[in-house]
Amino acid sequence: MAELVLSVVAEGIMAKVMSLTSEHISSAWGFKEELRKLRESLTKIQAVLNDAEKRQVSDESVRIWLLELKDVAYRADNVLDVFGYEILRQKVETQNKKKVRSFFSLSNPIVFSFKMVNKIKNINQSLDRIKTDIAVIGLRMESVNSIPKFSLDRETDSFIDDSEVIGRGDDVLEIVNLLIGAGNQQAISVIPIVGMAGLGKTTIAKLVYKHELVKKHFDVMIWVCVSEDFDVKKILREILEFLDKLPKDLRNLINLRHINISHRYIKQLPIDMGRLTCLQTLPFFVIGQDAGRGIEELGCLSQLRGELDIYNLEYVRDKEEAKTANLASRKAGLHKLGFHWSSEREGNNNDVDVLEGLQPNPHLKSLEIQNFMGERFPSWILASDNSMGDLLIFNHLLEIRLSYCKKCEEIPTLGHLPCLKVIEIKGMDNVKCIGTEFYSNYSAEGSSNIRGDSDRIMLFPALKRLVLMNMPNLMEWKDTTEPTTRVVVFPCLEELTIQECGQMKSAPCHFPFLKKLKIRKICSTAFENISSKLTTLTSLDIGYISGLAYLPEQVLKNNTSLMSLEIWYCDDMVSISISPHEDVWAFCTSLRSFFISSCKKLSYLPDALHNLRSIEKFVVANCPNLRSFPSIQGVASLLRSLVMSCGDEVLPIGLQSCTSLSELSITTCPNLISIPDLREFHSLTQLGIWNCPNLKSIPDLQELHSLTEVGISKCRKLPRLPECLKSLTIGGFHEELDAFPSLSSIQHLHASLQTLRLDGWANLNSLPDEIQRFTALKRLRIWRFHVMEALPEWLGNLSSLQSLSLFRCKNLTYLPTAQAMRRLIKLEELRIHDCPKLKERCGKGSDTEWSKIAHIPEIIIDREYI
Repeated sequence: MAELVLSVVAEGIMAKVMSLTSEHISSAWGFKEELRKLRESLTKIQAVLNDAEKRQVSDESVRIWLLELKDVAYRADNVLDVFGYEILRQKVETQNKKKVRSFFSLSNPIVFSFKMVNKIKNINQSLDRIKTDIAVIGLRMESVNSIPKFSLDRETDSFIDDSEVIGRGDDVLEIVNLLIGAGNQQAISVIPIVGMAGLGKTTIAKLVYKHELVKKHFDVMIWVCVSEDFDVKKILREILEFLDKLPKDLRNLINLRHINISHRYIKQLPIDMGRLTCLQTLPFFVIGQDAGRGIEELGCLSQLRGELDIYNLEYVRDKEEAKTANLASRKAGLHKLGFHWSSEREGNNNDVDVLEGLQPNPHLKSLEIQNFMGERFPSWILASDNSMGDLLIFNHLLEIRLSYCKKCEEIPTLGHLPCLKVIEIKGMDNVKCIGTEFYSNYSAEGSSNIRGDSDRIMLFPALKRLVLMNMPNLMEWKDTTEPTTRVVVFPCLEELTIQECGQMKSAPCHFPFLKKLKIRKICSTAFENISSKLTTLTSLDIGYISGLAYLPEQVLKNNTSLMSLEIWYCDDMVSISISPHEDVWAFCTSLRSFFISSCKKLSYLPDALHNLRSIEKFVVANCPNLRSFPSIQGVASLLRSLVMSCGDEVLPIGLQSCTSLSELSITTCPNLISIPDLREFHSLTQLGIWNCPNLKSIPDLQELHSLTEVGISKCRKLPRLPECLKSLTIGGFHEELDAFPSLSSIQHLHASLQTLRLDGWANLNSLPDEIQRFTALKRLRIWRFHVMEALPEWLGNLSSLQSLSLFRCKNLTYLPTAQAMRRLIKLEELRIHDCPKLKERCGKGSDTEWSKIAHIPEIIIDREYI
């Protein structure tokens, strides 16, 4: 589960770093251009984080990519920390110099500014490498609707940062003694650590926090950043996030009105919560089996309002006990309800009965039901109106989410709900057909509740977003029974997502205003039905559609506002259009981004790209049977990002005119022999060349002054690399080799190369000796040297090395000697991931390897900070 949150963590830290790019700060410190680059890089990376999060579980390369991203994020976070402290120092110094007693000497502002520029440049270089890999591993970009805003006040974590701690032992011990000393009769609330920016105040605080004596003395410890803007509510929220229990005597606070805490760690609530009759805010209630923890405790909490999630409903006996919660009659203030059963449990004896007794109030706006194991939903969900008259039970419902109700055989009737905007249905394994009952139980002469103007019947009159996911047995999605002009279905639907419904063969076609369509893993006939009458699409994203040989003819012709088209893993696709030479691009004048990847049978792409008047990104990746790449003449000045994959011996006509390109990747071109001159590509920042086994030459890149990142892999016949490269990825040679091929062809880079990534394979047993001559190397990453047991002694010769990363070296057991490791005087970071034998020997106090690395400021082993 740790991997599942990597991208979330990275995204949060990325958003915080965005505050560095504010105009007044960049102007004041004189590195506005570097901060602009940082902003652009982060925006692009954020756009692929959602896709990376989904794919990291099954894709090792994505996991490693996220791991590197997280590293860079933390480095950027430290820069923000130092920046914030320096700003604070200047403010305090200006306001009252005499009242601040500093533990450290004043820093030179010119030197500080110079250091900050270099640090941000290093971060930008790291982000450039990460961005280059986006196209290579096939990450899909999504729109970034908003970026969370953070103040300039520094945020910190409890991990020891990468600055070496020298001469601070006395300070740390003094604070530790102050905290736990026997002579302290008075509780200490605040211990200030005052000093100038960048000289270790946060490091001291972290060392105190991690000190063994402190851990033994205090039962509970929480790290929270307290910024200059002392926001009590924010600090309290951050503390509450880590609570795993509430005070057992909470029941005595009978006038308590608000409990605003997260359910993240809390597994059990105190007994007798029902005594808190004044309670208005309770975000969740966890049902227990002990007396005083049953669902009846909710019965007296008639003042509850807002949101409430109820967990462990498997502990409720029957309908009558469920009714004791009084959700229908005494909870009119609740507008959002979640009903949750545990996912890992046996039996479903009473789920229908219990849910029947949990009928909510008629003013509910949001409903979620999760892990319900009944075969049908209760009557209050299925009913169209209540017994009191024509008032709908869910007259105000805005959204409904049904998740992993695996034994339900049908979806409830929802089409008549007048305000419903969002429907999400996931993991309903037993549903085989979405029938006409999904729309409404009314006839054409039915109730006025679903009538629109001119006596038309409106089904799903307000729905904007519909999601169907993980329904492996769903075969049919029927249309409404009355497809007449009097019946209007989905008049407001803008987003439709269908994923992991592999047996779906039929679907409706009435989506008059659909803008975004995302389809993953359904049959081609269902996709053809859905898309047959669409005219308003702006985004189409499809993948894993079996039997789809080409896009339906009307998709591109009828949707002239289409701005983004993405096609993934459609193994049967031969061409975009039924006629390979048809000029379908003439209908795509609004298209900005085209992406097609991993379509094994793709042979043709339409030519005449000059009709794509708005195109900025054109990506064709991992399509090994593509015979030729279309000419890009006519769009060369528009393109900013280009990824090519084809079977030609030469690259497409017009490439040399693409002088506005910032990113160029050439991948899986088995017959490509050479790359044309790129000297006019002055905007090019990233160049990737992958899996071109017959490539024999690439042009000189010395005049490309904007180029910061070059990645070359699986180009076995390439005799020599360009001059003056600063960053290089190389590897992926013949799998049967047991040693890395000679690197004599890159010896000319020994004075310029700063980052080197070696990508090995299963049989490799050693590193190439030539690496020891790269004395300017700052970052070395070694991947997949599976047979190698020891790192060479000459590693200690890399005197400039700052970061060493070892990934997936299964048999690596030994580091160089302690003397060699000590010669790496600039080494600040050691990362070890998926190297089980080395991990076992590098733990604190374990074997001989720990003594070799104990002096390194930052050590991370399998994502754990040591």
